[in-house]
Amino acid sequence: MRPDAFLTRRACCTTALALALPWAQPPALAAGPPPLACPRWKPTESGCVSTVPSGAPNQNVSPLRYSGERERAYSRLRACLLAKPGAELISDEVPAALKVRLPSLEPSQPGLQEELSFFFLADEPVVTVRILAERSYPSQPFCVQPGCIVGNAAQRRRLEAIRDEVGWNVANEPTAVGKWVPLFFNQGISLDPGEEAEARPRQRCTFYGCKEVGGSD
Repeated sequence: MRPDAFLTRRACCTTALALALPWAQPPALAAGPPPLACPRWKPTESGCVSTVPSGAPNQNVSPLRYSGERERAYSRLRACLLAKPGAELISDEVPAALKVRLPSLEPSQPGLQEELSFFFLADEPVVTVRILAERSYPSQPFCVQPGCIVGNAAQRRRLEAIRDEVGWNVANEPTAVGKWVPLFFNQGISLDPGEEAEARPRQRCTFYGCKEVGGSD
């Protein structure tokens, strides 16, 4: 038998065996949610927020909750994102996953682009999110608005604006569930001296979070 004929016959036998024995087939990869974790940047760097707790606590945001049908919620979000200036559709998996690229809202980083990823859960009206800049940049060392969070402010502001535009809610308030708690809040501490200020617990804050301190250091 010629070598080429032998090889052809061997290939045919291998194919027939694989078709006859299902367990000989390689296992199919199960479909699942896209990876939405933020990169493990330094706590002093900004550029990402995600509903998947990872990295610095100031990257954490709560999932979003919608009402009504999943398909209609997806269509509404898609229309909202693509109507924004400079929007670019990256992937469109109706009605499960949507990914869009937009210019960043961070004024200190002109030309910076961000990738917005949204994943609609199949069993409940909840959407997980990641907003990721194409590169990290230094965070502002403080914020002045009571209740604000130091770091990733532009991404958080973008997410809040989208949430309000499509009429959705937050699935878990940041102070309600431990895993969504961003640690570095501006607690609105008064700078004016007085009894009220003295009665309020003292706090020491860093980029890693705030904790109450008592007495003299």
